[in-house]
Amino acid sequence: MLIFSQFFAICCSILIPLALVIYLGLHYEGKWKLLLFGALTYILFQIALFLPVVSLIANEPSVKAWISGHYALYIILLSLAGAALGELFRYLIIKVFLAHDTSNMDAVAFGLGYGGFETALTVGMNVIISLLASAYIVKAGASMAMLAEGIGQLCLLVMQIGWSLLIMQALRTKKKKFLWICIGLESFVNCISRLGQNVWHWNLWILLIVMIAFGLLMAMYIAQVFKMDQKENK
Repeated sequence: MLIFSQFFAICCSILIPLALVIYLGLHYEGKWKLLLFGALTYILFQIALFLPVVSLIANEPSVKAWISGHYALYIILLSLAGAALGELFRYLIIKVFLAHDTSNMDAVAFGLGYGGFETALTVGMNVIISLLASAYIVKAGASMAMLAEGIGQLCLLVMQIGWSLLIMQALRTKKKKFLWICIGLESFVNCISRLGQNVWHWNLWILLIVMIAFGLLMAMYIAQVFKMDQKENK
C-alpha cells in the first residue's frame, strides 16, 4: 500500500503536471514561454524572496517569542502576506513581461507552469528523494496521508490555474476587482488549511475536503470562463 501511495503522490505532483505541460507546449503555439514564466515566477517569489525573508524574520529572538504566544495570528498574517504579495508579484510579472499574452489559454499555461513546478518541488521531489535514500519512515496512516497529499496537490494545481486566470482577467479587462478576488480567495484557502493543520489540528480528511471543495470551485470557474469565451468567439 505504501509503494502505491508513493507512486500515486509522484503521479499527482510530477507526472500529471509534466504530461499537461508537454501537451500544452506541443499543441498550442507560443505556450512554452508562459509555462516557463509561470515556473520562474514561483522560483523568484517563493524560493528567492518570500520564504527566505520569512525565515529571516521568524528566526529573530523577539519575533520567535511573539510567534510562540500568538501562533494562530502568525499563521493568519503569514497566509495573508503570502497570498497578497504572491499575487501582486504574479500580476507585475505578467503586466511587465507578458502584457500581450493574457488570453484564457495563456492563463492556463502560466498557472500550469507555476503550480506544476510548485507541486513537483514541494511534494514530488521529497517522495523521490526519500525513496532513493530509503529514508522514508513508515508510520501509521502514512499511506493514506500520501494518497491525500497527491489529491491535494491536484487541487492546488487547479487553483493555481484559477488564480492565474483571475490575474489575466484583471489585466485584460483593466478591472482590479479580479485581482482582489484572487487575493481574497487565496488568503482564505491558505488561512483555513494552515490553521486547520497547525492550530485546530483537523483530521486529514477534513483538510482534504476543504482542498477538494476549493479545487472544484476553481474548476467550475475555469470552465465557465472558457464557456463564455467560446460564446463570444462564435
